[in-house]
Parts: sequence; structure tokens; C-alpha cells
Amino acid sequence: MEDMIGALNTSLKSKDEYEEGAERLKALQKNWKENIYADDYDRLLNISNAFDMLLKQYAFELIKASENEHIKLGMISFDAEKSLAKTLEKVRNGAPFKTLKFIMDYWCSLWYANFDNFKLVPTREEYWDDIELAIQKCAEHQEDEIVQELLKNSDFNETLAKFKINQPATTSSLTSIESEDDNNSLSTEAKVENTSSEEEIVKNAIQKLKEKAKIWTSFEEYNTTFEARRDNVNALNEENKFFHTMLEFVDVFVKKNGFDVICGNPPWIVGKYNETTVCSEFYPKVVVDKKSAPEVKKFCEQQIQNVSDKGNKLKQALEKAEVSFASYQNYSSARFNYPLLAGMQNDLYKSVLVNCFNLVNDNGYMGLVHPTSLYRDAKGQAARKEMYHRLRYSFIFANEKLLFEDVDHHTAYLINVYGKHQEKIGFKYISNLLLPTTIDDSFKDENNIYSSNIVSSFVDSNGDVNLVGAKDRIINVTEKELRLFAKTFENSDEWKITQLPAIFNNEVLHLLEKYSQINKRVKDLGKGREYCYSSALNNTAAVKKGIILPNADRSTMEVDINNGEIILCGPFLSVANPLFKNPLKISKLNSDYSPIDLTKINDNFTQRTIYKPQCSYEELRNTCKVFRVNEKEYKSGLDFYRFAYRQMTSTEAQRTFYGAIISPKIHYIHAINSLCFKDLENLLIATALFVSLPIDCFCRIKKITNMNPYAVEFLPLN
Repeated sequence: MEDMIGALNTSLKSKDEYEEGAERLKALQKNWKENIYADDYDRLLNISNAFDMLLKQYAFELIKASENEHIKLGMISFDAEKSLAKTLEKVRNGAPFKTLKFIMDYWCSLWYANFDNFKLVPTREEYWDDIELAIQKCAEHQEDEIVQELLKNSDFNETLAKFKINQPATTSSLTSIESEDDNNSLSTEAKVENTSSEEEIVKNAIQKLKEKAKIWTSFEEYNTTFEARRDNVNALNEENKFFHTMLEFVDVFVKKNGFDVICGNPPWIVGKYNETTVCSEFYPKVVVDKKSAPEVKKFCEQQIQNVSDKGNKLKQALEKAEVSFASYQNYSSARFNYPLLAGMQNDLYKSVLVNCFNLVNDNGYMGLVHPTSLYRDAKGQAARKEMYHRLRYSFIFANEKLLFEDVDHHTAYLINVYGKHQEKIGFKYISNLLLPTTIDDSFKDENNIYSSNIVSSFVDSNGDVNLVGAKDRIINVTEKELRLFAKTFENSDEWKITQLPAIFNNEVLHLLEKYSQINKRVKDLGKGREYCYSSALNNTAAVKKGIILPNADRSTMEVDINNGEIILCGPFLSVANPLFKNPLKISKLNSDYSPIDLTKINDNFTQRTIYKPQCSYEELRNTCKVFRVNEKEYKSGLDFYRFAYRQMTSTEAQRTFYGAIISPKIHYIHAINSLCFKDLENLLIATALFVSLPIDCFCRIKKITNMNPYAVEFLPLN
């Protein structure tokens, strides 16, 4: 099981004032990851049986109250709906719902434990004790007649059998449990035989809890601790708004096993701790003055050191925000909670998407608007596999028409329609859309009369923005097409998890068949043997370390290239041209560059530079390590001719791959990457291919926007 407590991933854990809390939380985290043995398993089954019975009771009471209210009122009206809402609210205020919500909130609260309430965070045993006591306290107020009516209601139990609640099980025939010390996980070979009736199992489960409760309630200290932990859970729930869809809509899941239709536009938010946002609530001038992140950090430290009331509140708010973000990160990235998203960067829409897979019923459909990142993410394999089995339609848009006004016009997003998981993959796919009307026109074009208008992604044969729909734009994606994509772009047979490229029309599929015959790629040369990625300077870190330095007024500098003084930035490079632009004398913005006319410069021309080395050339050489000489020694990339290229690309720009050969002694900041080849012939072949139109087309179809090492490794070399 993953680490739960997000507070331990913050900078607060190393502060002296939180030393006791950090030690306690570390011990608790270790306790929660201990092995589970047979006695524990028996206990957990008992708790599960009692919990399931409580959930069924709440569902039974909710549905029964709803049906009785409809029968009594006889028709739907405003007054009838008002009366029904009042009746249902009464059921929700009952002990079963409140107990169920507390138990589910309790689980969520464990992830949000912090240093302020560390004494109220339970051990695993205490957590189980509290859950048992909560169920028992609820059972004390329940009349046996209600449980008996539920158990004997055959129609209702037939409905429940379809609901996603585990049926009660007996632990009497548990045969064996083995624990694996390597990963603290539970490995079971438990054979469970239903030798008892459901009524007997429920009675036994609740009776065991009642017997244990007699011992608990005799200890005033334990009850006081339980109440304190419960208050802490309620406080964390109030703060974080825990929401349990299946509990809130339990009648929907009992009757239909999920929703018929789900549609929406989930938030496209990458979780991020932002000191500026928190600080601006106390000191708005940090936003007005447009202070950088390092400046805001320094400003916050100064205000906190002043030991004022406002400074103390700022300190508390910053710590609270940092813990909250770390807790969210832990929860949303935990394999236990979101197995399909394991290892991926957090984005709220991904969590919503996976949750919806579990909320829609087998006859239902879900339509969501969300980014395309899951189609491209190298770590999104598990998610893509499930998506492909559920997809019915996938439409990819670019925001050129600003349908989303507050989103950058280069941003790609999609409208996907999902259904139940089906073994045979098959969905309709249209990419490079600007307006939704193009989708309708494409499906109406039965005779394919508009296909001649499709030339490229966003222009027609006249060079105008392409809004015309055509039947030929509809790609029927099946196993055959996914195998082609996997072979072409990843040289792989893992077609079920392959990335989905942007296919303009069906003619492009024929082009991909040609690309799929490529038999040599960059990675086939042997990374570390025949080629290496030479590392760039992180401009922020390098400035802090005194390796490079810009002028205070952002004025650019004349440098001597022969002394290794030039530091390249992204705009310096274009297609096969290392002398594309020159920074202005004062360069503060990305646009503060002027084009270089190659016909008017002499052989000694050197671009100005924003950054200049502040260390010796030998020290600069050591920041760009490439081929290993021995265990301690590397060659320097600054001794080689290299293919340098801009890391970030745009598939909607004039060209995708901006790069050129640069000479030795030239360094660059991290907006640029470079490939270093031992053999100059490989460098020349790679450069000729990388700046060619076929590779440009390859990058556009695959929608490569980040030329990271993974993307470059699969580029063709023949």
C-alpha cells in the first residue's frame, strides 16, 4: 500500500516545531503498511458484512420512502416534489446514512492528516475499533423489525443482487492467508463457503460488534478519544468537502447499477502548490507588482519573520495549503485509489474520467470534454487500454475558434463518448476539428463528395480555414488501425496501449503503412554507445549557482564564441539554421528578437547572448556530460558537433522540428536539447532527416509537442 499521509511530503516535516508530529506520522504510516494476517482478515470480513448490511438498510429505507411518497401523492407537482424532498431528507438524517458517511469520510481524512492534529490520527487497529464502534452505535438505535423486513423482502434483494455491493460472506471456512514481506501486501487463497443464511451472517456480525462495544463503552477514556477523532474527521470533511457518489445516489445504483447518462466538462487542473495565490490573499501587491515565484517566497519569509499577527496567519495559511496540496497529490496518485492513473502527472479531469467509468451502468453512455494528454502520455498505458475498450466516438479539436475563451488557442481538447467495456475495440474518430458542425457534416456526407477539400489539418485546397465536413475524415479505429499506429510510431506490438495519432483522413492511413516499414530508429544506434543526449543548463538553477548570469537590466552581451561564451536560447534556432534570430539589445520577452539576414552577415558574425558564463570554461565543460570514459569520467558535449533543437514544438506551426548543427564550445539553456553522435556521418544523416518534410509530417500525425528523449528515440533514421 502506498504512503497515505501527504504532510510527510512537505517541507514542514523537517522543521523543529513539527518534529514530534513528523515522528508520530512516520510511525503511523509504517503501522498502516504492516502485513494483514488471518485474524485481521476475519475481523475485516466481519466489519464489511456489517457495513454492507447498513448500506442495504439505508438504500431500502430511501427507496421505500420514495415509493410510499409517490403513491400517497399520486402525481408529480411542485408540492409533491417538495414533500418528497422533505421525506428523503428525513431518511438522510437517520443513523444509517450518517454512520456510512462518517466511515467513508474517515477513510478520506487519513490522507489529509497534518501536524496540527497528529495525535488524532489513528493506528490501523484504532481505525478498525472506531469503525466497529460507529456501526455498533448505529445498530443500537435500529429496530430488529426493519432488518427482518429487509432480509425477507425478496423483490428488493433481487434488485440488490445487481448492485455493486459485496454480498455478506462467512469466515468459517477461511483456509489460508499468506503475507508477502517484500511489498507489505496481502496475498490470500481464501475459500469462502456460504454455509449460513444472510440473516444469520448479519446477526452474527452485529452481535460481535455489540459484544465488543460493551467493553469499549465501559472505558470513558476510549469514548472520549473516539469522539475527538470523530470531530476531527468532521472538521476535515467540512474543509475538503468529501463526496461519495455511490452513497449520495445509492437508489440509482440499486435500481439501475449506475447512471444512464453522464456528461460534462471536468476541470482541466494540474494540482500545484502556489505560494503567490495564498500570499496575495494577505498581500495583494505581490500580484499587482508581478513578483516572480522566488521573489514571493522571499517576501513571505520576511513577513513571517516579523512575528506579527498577519505574519502568523500567513504562515498558517501557507502551511495549510502546502499540506492540502501534498495530500491531494498522494490521494490522486495512489495506485490503490486510481490504478489506471498510476505514475501519471495529476490532473483533475483524469480522476473524474476514471470515476465516471465506475458510475455509468452497462447500458449507459458518458460524454466528456477533456484534454488529449491521455492519448499522448507515455505513462498513460493502462488508462488508454480501458479508454479504447469503452470509446464509441472521439473528436479532437483545436481551440483556434476560441470556443473556450479562457484557454490558449493552440490547446487541443476532445469530445469523447464512452460506453460499457467491450471486448472488441471499435470507435469513430475525427481529428483536427475547429467547430462541432464539421462532425455533423462529416456523417451527412454519405457520398464522400467533400473529401477533395481535405489537404491538411486546418486548411482546405484554397488555403482557407477548413471547416468542411467529409466522410473521408471519419476514421474507423479497430484493432487493425491500433496495430498500425503501434508499429509506425513506437515500433511495438503493444497495440492495446498505443498512443493515438492525429489522422487527417483515411488517405493518411496509407501513408502510415509506408512509415510502418521503417526498420531503423534513433534508439537502434545504442544510447550511451553511439549517441547521447547532452544536458542543458537550467537557467534558474545555473544563475543561483553562479554558472551563468544575465545583466540586471536584461541587456544582451557581445561574446567571443571561441572562448565558449555563447549560451543559446530557443529562438536562436530554426530549421537547419543555427543563426535564425538575434536578441535585441534589451531582451525581456520571448518576442524581443530580430531575424538574422544570412546574406548580410560576415564569417565572423556571432549572436548576442542574454546569459554569459561566470565560471571558467573547464567548469562549464563539466556541466555538459555525454559519453562515459570510466566510472568517474565523462566526455563533454562541448567538445562535439551536435544537433541542437527546441524541445517544445507545435504541430500547428509552419514546421514542427526546429533544429540545426551547432559547433563545439556552444552551450544552451533548457529550452534546447541536443543529440551528440560519436560518428559524424550519423550526425549528418540524423540532421538531414530531422529537418525533412517526411519527419515533419511524422511529428504532426503523432502530435508531438515535446521533443523529449522518449519522442526522439522513435524517430526514423532511414
